[in-house]
Amino acid sequence: MSMFWVPMGDHPGANWSGSTQNDFNRLGAFLGPMSQSLADVAVEAATPASDLVTGERYGERFARVVRHWSSGGDYQTERFVDAATSAARARAAPFAK
Repeated sequence: MSMFWVPMGDHPGANWSGSTQNDFNRLGAFLGPMSQSLADVAVEAATPASDLVTGERYGERFARVVRHWSSGGDYQTERFVDAATSAARARAAPFAK
């Protein structure tokens, strides 16, 4: 038997000034999906929709990786473009040599 790790694939969503509660992976997980629910509201409103979508995106990614590996293919990570990374690169551009 063996084990494999499938990382999130989404950059942390709420680690910059332009972030909102609607960002994917808003809690900044790398090892797997995380969610934070509010304890003082109704169950239906406790978990932000972005956390649910983050879980769905991870499930789709995990299934895609398993299908690919089970067919004997090499794994190449998919790169997502997000606003936080784009903003950081833009700020760093004047300092690039």
